[in-house]
Amino acid sequence: MVSPEIKQRIIDELAEEHDPDDLILEICDKAKLNWDQAQALVRTVQDENESVIARRRFPLLFTLALAIFTGGLLLTGYGIYGIFLAFTRAGGMPDDLTTFFLPIIEKGLSPAQALGPAVPLYLKMIIYFVFSPFSAILFGIAMVYGSLAGMQDVWADVLFRKKPGI
Repeated sequence: MVSPEIKQRIIDELAEEHDPDDLILEICDKAKLNWDQAQALVRTVQDENESVIARRRFPLLFTLALAIFTGGLLLTGYGIYGIFLAFTRAGGMPDDLTTFFLPIIEKGLSPAQALGPAVPLYLKMIIYFVFSPFSAILFGIAMVYGSLAGMQDVWADVLFRKKPGI
């Protein structure tokens, strides 16, 4: 039988996302177990206390996911607004959409003049895409989706699993 202090130490270390090998080595020393037994103990404690560990990781993961989600929404909004401006006269945008898609272009230069002849065509196309509102929408949606998908398990643990002892 393993002491409650060791189990609590395992939960604390897993919640702080420290290296599991260091934790297993520490358990081998404290509980006088071999490597395989300590590894099995860590897995067992992790499985039994999965929701507790997820709840303790929640503040950091939530902050990070919220920042990525908000950034994705802002980036998507920026792209939609940019496309909206490109198709309206109220935005004061030029008739030529190409000059709108490149913020590096000033004073009516065409994309070819702005980048010069020294830049290969494939690189110009990459730059056009990266600075376009369409790519802002694409990357923004990817950020929102990634944030939601990455937090799916954490939200499930926090919202739907019962706390131990309840």
